Amino acid sequence: DLLKAFVSGDEIQICESCEALEMPAVCRGEEISVEELKYYKICNCNDCGAKCQMLAKVQENCLLGTEPNKEIRPFTGCPRGRSYRYTFMTADRLRYPMERRGKRGEGLFRRLSWEETAQKIAEEIRSTGERFGPGSRYVANASGVSASVRGDKFIRRLMDFEGGYLDSYNFYSATCLADMMELTYGDTIGGMDIDEHLKAELVILWGHNPVDNQYGPFHNHMLTRIKEQGTPIVVIDPRVSETVLTLADEWIPIKPSSDPAMLDAMCYVIWREGLQDQEFMDKFCVGFDEAHMPEGVDPSLCYRAYLFGEKDGIVKTPQWAEEICGVPAEKIEDLAIRFAKAKPGCLMPGLGPQRTGCGEQTARGFMALCCLCGTVGKAGGGSGGTLWPYRYPTVSQPEYNNPYPVTFPSFLWTRTVDQPEIMDKSMGVRGADKLETGVKLIFSLANGQSLNQHSNINETIRMYQNPNGLEMLVFSNIFMTPAAWYADMVLPAKSFLEQDNIVPPWDPSDYFLCNNHCMDGLFEWQFEFDWINRCADILGHGEEFRAGKETADEWLEYLYNKLATEEPSLKPYNEFKERAIHIYPKDKPFVAFEENIKEGKPFNTPSGKIEIFSMRLYDMGDPINIPPIPGYIDSYEGPRDPKKAEYPLQLFAYHTRRRAHSIGDNNVLLEEVDPPRVWVNAKDAEARGIANGDRVEVFNERGVVRTNAYVSERIMQGTIALSEGVWYKPGKDGIDERGCINVLTHTVPTPYSHANPQHTNLADVRKI
Repeated sequence: DLLKAFVSGDEIQICESCEALEMPAVCRGEEISVEELKYYKICNCNDCGAKCQMLAKVQENCLLGTEPNKEIRPFTGCPRGRSYRYTFMTADRLRYPMERRGKRGEGLFRRLSWEETAQKIAEEIRSTGERFGPGSRYVANASGVSASVRGDKFIRRLMDFEGGYLDSYNFYSATCLADMMELTYGDTIGGMDIDEHLKAELVILWGHNPVDNQYGPFHNHMLTRIKEQGTPIVVIDPRVSETVLTLADEWIPIKPSSDPAMLDAMCYVIWREGLQDQEFMDKFCVGFDEAHMPEGVDPSLCYRAYLFGEKDGIVKTPQWAEEICGVPAEKIEDLAIRFAKAKPGCLMPGLGPQRTGCGEQTARGFMALCCLCGTVGKAGGGSGGTLWPYRYPTVSQPEYNNPYPVTFPSFLWTRTVDQPEIMDKSMGVRGADKLETGVKLIFSLANGQSLNQHSNINETIRMYQNPNGLEMLVFSNIFMTPAAWYADMVLPAKSFLEQDNIVPPWDPSDYFLCNNHCMDGLFEWQFEFDWINRCADILGHGEEFRAGKETADEWLEYLYNKLATEEPSLKPYNEFKERAIHIYPKDKPFVAFEENIKEGKPFNTPSGKIEIFSMRLYDMGDPINIPPIPGYIDSYEGPRDPKKAEYPLQLFAYHTRRRAHSIGDNNVLLEEVDPPRVWVNAKDAEARGIANGDRVEVFNERGVVRTNAYVSERIMQGTIALSEGVWYKPGKDGIDERGCINVLTHTVPTPYSHANPQHTNLADVRKI
């Protein structure tokens, strides 16, 4: 009646009952109180390379925006940091705990209370342990929460008291590089302090794209200063990345998974021209030449003999390498001589080239080149290994100590569910001859590897849908990500905007940050500690699980104070939270292996020297797949695989400015920064009748994805590229409609590390 009167313009009669109602202040003409705008010091807890301190602008419990805090350090932020509001504060957040009520993948769920949720999870923890043993439980490797307190660590701690769980070792990002660092140098820390790089006379960024993927907040500042002082920068990459556009003096395109061939040819040229640092090799290395081989080993197996073809009859010339890697021979020769003559040259390898089927040999080739030129342990030089200079301690994770001794390589996690019978020592199992049982319970907490970020998505889906395999997937996240559709329990988590944490840098550097939550949680969001704590009580382990810390915040303060007993530079906890950053006092600059070179300290290897020839690899007795020296080997779906006759294009992934892995793909603003699309060389596109912007299918024997074509000269002919982290989105016919590369990647691991080969794939593209 009121609406009719309002529309018609008739006089509205207010009855006594309505007059008795209290009118809002705005109707009474009174001033409305508005909460003061507040700024909170925050830091993302995502697996993002640049841990920047940001300021969150909040009013009335609403995030208005974010901006970098430039008061203490030159944190500049990036597109994803400046748009946190549009990533995390959207209507598609998960709201309530749910359990599956249909088949996996159907998307049918029913709402639960947190009490029901904890009861069901606790019962499954106990039940799987009683029926199958502790090896039937697994916590997914890695986490989107890269901070001091995180859910995957707390669930591991709880299962310690229930007999343990099957654990994994190594990690997707840098396994081959880290493993080869340990074999070659006896240490996985291979970098130097930022300013020490300024002493280089030539810089090679090999498969390294820090402008897009943020390799620490100060790395790009350093590279900009190098460019400004006139030091040449060469970028080797199949793609003209943003790093090439903004930093490079020269771009050298290279076929994916062919890097060892170019490295071999560079080493050959340097040796042929007599430019090697023979004194360095004689003093510090084992296995370069016949005179410095391990006792009892045929001297003709040395690296020099391999380069000069004295065993296989193939001299590793630039012309030989050109046929494999696609880099012109004259380019290889020129770069080799320039690098050897630079005093020193600095090789900065990215992590992409070692995430290939020949990742171990790529990593060893980087190290061999640096040793050959004597750049190891020198400011401005480098080891050819990891770039981080890990010197400073940080706030550790909650303590846990798994009593179950069996572990396996993290990349092979799907095999522990659908093919446990093949998981033995030959597949990298440690602590037992083979797995005792298949995995029946998986916890995936803030984790994309349970589907989207793991190879061969269609294979993983088949694994989930096998009724005789996995019994429960417990999935905690802030959104209904692709893996959530296949979960049995879907739990709504808090983002870093609603939860305090301490955040170490990713490089790591000389600081760590405090993330102060800037908003109260809505709906029934919970930090994982809260429901795990409930499970602990149900299982009868509450007291020992908490160890006197009733909340995640109490754990955080305890862990900080524990570090403070060892680090006198730390301020009281409340002062640290207020400032939100701790910067360690500067001491002398750090350069990895400087003590070994300058002071003669032995390397932490069996020989005490840099092991170009590895007896540990030699003793494995597989010289074809796991040679004891650096050198090119053909990899599954690499540049010389016969399958190229059917799938002629090499497919690889690149990191994009718009996401930290898969985090942020649902941010509508960032869609403009780098929309999902496949990069295709103009000549390859012309041969297939594809124009820029066409809707296309990228396909191979594992699946098909649909996306738009980006036709350009910015990518090497014979290769195509998709950005990693795109959310898998199947259409009605089951074909991915967004361009998720992991529909097309394979699960054949690297030979030694059993690691991630996700940049080594063959595929083709066709216009729809």
